Amino acid sequence: MTVTGLKKHRLVEIDWPEFGGGEVPQRAGVEEFRRRMAALRAAMQERELTHLIVYGDREHFANLAYLTGFDPRFEEALLILELSGKLLLVVGNECSGYLNVSPLYRAGELRSERFQTFSLLNQPRENSRLLQEIFAGEGIGSRSLVGCVGWKYFTEMEHPDCTHAVDLPAYMADTLRELAGRQNVTNATDILMHPHFGLRSFCSAAEIAYFEYTNVLASEGMKRMLLGCEMG
Repeated sequence: MTVTGLKKHRLVEIDWPEFGGGEVPQRAGVEEFRRRMAALRAAMQERELTHLIVYGDREHFANLAYLTGFDPRFEEALLILELSGKLLLVVGNECSGYLNVSPLYRAGELRSERFQTFSLLNQPRENSRLLQEIFAGEGIGSRSLVGCVGWKYFTEMEHPDCTHAVDLPAYMADTLRELAGRQNVTNATDILMHPHFGLRSFCSAAEIAYFEYTNVLASEGMKRMLLGCEMG
């Protein structure tokens, strides 16, 4: 039997590709964060939410960083957004001096409050309002519809009441439910995280530039490691 149409292949040794470098790109400015907040409010309005609560900690900080440019160090943090536009960032002891990293905070468009329970154990914890008082002070009550953003949303395949399956720490979720009622506190993480319509699934020019810059850094680091390997 004769086999026809087979392609011939050659193994060619080439030099390692050079991707180039570049200066650190300019990070997103205050105007971009304003646009993100406007898009977030539009999504809230579409769902008839009065408030959005965005949770972050050391492992799950990306949504907070996307919306404010701030990420908590060693602690927890909460962003409370009222549909009318009021923004409050609740932080622990160590993050109180780190707020200036946020372009919105520097522009005077992001208020802050220290909630010492977010701090590590054995740090001072006696000079804060209760979380219930903070939420109520932002207008959360029996007529509120509160969306919660953690780091996962759920479907009916995962939870029979996926709309109300909130992945915030229990003491936060319980406090919100006490104020607004259980049915009025929902999981809204998909507003940011859904692969089809989530706000973070679309990249701005500033994000694309920064991702490309960090990808090259990672690639060059891997190259140095591989070329530095020796027997023994």
